[in-house]
Amino acid sequence: MEKNAIAPPLELAFIELEQALRQPQCAICRIIRQSEERYIWGLLYEFTGDPLIRGELNKTLGFCHYHAHLTTRVVRELQLVSGSGVARIYETVVQCYRHRLLGVEVGRRGGLLRRVKKPREGLVPEHCIVCSFSQSMEMVELGALGRFLRHPSHQDLYQHSDGLCNPHFAQLLAKADWGVKNFLLADQKRRMERLEQNLWELQRKQSYDVHEAVTEDEAGSWMEAIWRFTGTSWSRLLTRE
Repeated sequence: MEKNAIAPPLELAFIELEQALRQPQCAICRIIRQSEERYIWGLLYEFTGDPLIRGELNKTLGFCHYHAHLTTRVVRELQLVSGSGVARIYETVVQCYRHRLLGVEVGRRGGLLRRVKKPREGLVPEHCIVCSFSQSMEMVELGALGRFLRHPSHQDLYQHSDGLCNPHFAQLLAKADWGVKNFLLADQKRRMERLEQNLWELQRKQSYDVHEAVTEDEAGSWMEAIWRFTGTSWSRLLTRE
């Protein structure tokens, strides 16, 4: 262990990491989702008139599917923002979309319609301004977590938490130094062994001739398997201000 790691280093990001690790499921997924909610709120509250942001939103035809529906939740559930901000954004998005439609042409060859330009090109939003923000935040938070886990007390907190989803674990493993890599690998092996056992026990105890009670961990193992391998998703907002 490095000398300067005798006392936990002070970083503002560490406070958020500690809080997230004390909550259920993937800590990085949680922080990113909270950051997305705040980003969307701030965008709608202060930046719908910003030319650079509006230009980016026009290029991507607004928000992607995921962030568009998250925006709907933010407007409906958080205070001080309304649908008028979304209307202001999409007014020019619709104008851009109509302009792009002019570039989609069809013709006839041998009595059959043929496409001169593929209609889907430039007409379906797939990556948006919130996606770019989210990816940037993800790299920042993974880097902070790699530094956070250099200290034994932080490793203890991590071991007693739900840890990370497997996609974020793989990204962190690639970024971390060797000491943290070894810790992460040992911890992840332990988690996967326990999950595999819980999944097996849940199935075994469903048999009509087995009269053992299903534990809480076993009952939730199928849901853990889903979020472990795909990341965490929430049906509600995580921020309330």
